[in-house]
Amino acid sequence: MWEKANRAFEKAEEASKLEQQGGHDADAARLMHEAAAMYPQATNLAIAAEMYDEGAAFERKDYDTFLSIARQQWKIFPGPETAGVVASALACKYAVTGDEQYKKQSEEMLLEAERGSQQAEQKKRFEEYAERIRYRLASRVIIDKPEYDKKFRSQKTSTE
Repeated sequence: MWEKANRAFEKAEEASKLEQQGGHDADAARLMHEAAAMYPQATNLAIAAEMYDEGAAFERKDYDTFLSIARQQWKIFPGPETAGVVASALACKYAVTGDEQYKKQSEEMLLEAERGSQQAEQKKRFEEYAERIRYRLASRVIIDKPEYDKKFRSQKTSTE
């Protein structure tokens, strides 16, 4: 049992590293699901796998699934981070449909995320992703963090 648990957590660590690299969300989700299946007693692995599924759905441009998982996570773990993910998913839906209700709901969830971001680290994370979500809402263009950083943030640091 100990060996099985260790293998599961090693696989989870590998998934985490892939997820942080960006562009490998589907592989990260697959590995996290494998880890969760290997050691089902660690329920946090199954929760993490579902969260990785959000990233994989975004990567595939499956914004319906992205929004569905984000809303489900929000119901289970209401907080500033999950509110931000819901805001992001809603902004994606607005970008592809033009439906103003998605935009309004995204703005509401973004406000919820901001209100909940009380600690310095939370505020820093909020400012980082809120900028991208606002860009998505204003332009109806969906780009990921690396692309956004390259397009907008590298210019800021090179001119400062």
